[in-house]
Amino acid sequence: MGKRYREALAELAEAERLSPDDPTVARLQALAWLEMGEQDRAAAACERALRLSDDNPWTDAVLGHIRILQGRYAEARDLLQRAVRGMPAEQNYLAELGRAYYFNHEWQEALQVFERVLRAHPEDTSARWLAARACLALGRTIERARSWPGQALDGKRREGAAGAGRFARETMRPARGAS
Repeated sequence: MGKRYREALAELAEAERLSPDDPTVARLQALAWLEMGEQDRAAAACERALRLSDDNPWTDAVLGHIRILQGRYAEARDLLQRAVRGMPAEQNYLAELGRAYYFNHEWQEALQVFERVLRAHPEDTSARWLAARACLALGRTIERARSWPGQALDGKRREGAAGAGRFARETMRPARGAS
């Protein structure tokens, strides 16, 4: 698979030479670099696309995702906030924003975003798990999770959602003496 992306990048380098001001070329380069695991190069391509045309929520979201992978959570949060403002109906951007808040220890904001995600996608066990952990970090009981959508889930999906809540409770118990 890496060979295909290297070939694509060679073609995109030629496209960049012919159209150096085309943000679409930079966005495609970012995707190829990201698929190859080259986060720094993918980020550089996204930054170039933003310099060429800063009004594309997709570019903000992809760079925000890369910044989460790089552990640059505050920067990811800012980029993803802008992406969500640009495309508020895009649930993937919203879920990524929740992750940025979560990993930046902005528990209340993470919880609010994940609750929005769960209203639209009650089967999202990752959002459910991170929301439950945010509840625990805020010192709230996991009982709040009972109000989240998902009661209509059936069989395996309900099992997965319940398992995510149990896992969150077991792995993120407040430290003794913590307030």
